[in-house]
Amino acid sequence: MEQPQPLDDSTLARSARDADDQELVRRIARGDGHALDALVLRYSQPLAEIAAFITGSPDLAQDAVQDVFIRIWDHRTMLHIQGSVIAYLARAVRNQAKNV
Repeated sequence: MEQPQPLDDSTLARSARDADDQELVRRIARGDGHALDALVLRYSQPLAEIAAFITGSPDLAQDAVQDVFIRIWDHRTMLHIQGSVIAYLARAVRNQAKNV
């Protein structure tokens, strides 16, 4: 019987890009950094636009978005998002933007 080949980083990254939001959240909770990267790529721009509207500064907006994704990674083992992932992220970014 042939042994399965280990997945390389490019395969894992491609898999993460193709996953739906809830699957990405589950994978992040298990420590999959590629899943976090995929979520960041998918939503950074619209989240930055929300934050820029609140802060009035593109730089502060980027800081707010980055802080949210860092917190998600830091607390990934407790990550449970019910419902829409983008709604959760938008709410987190709005709250963070008010505090930068």
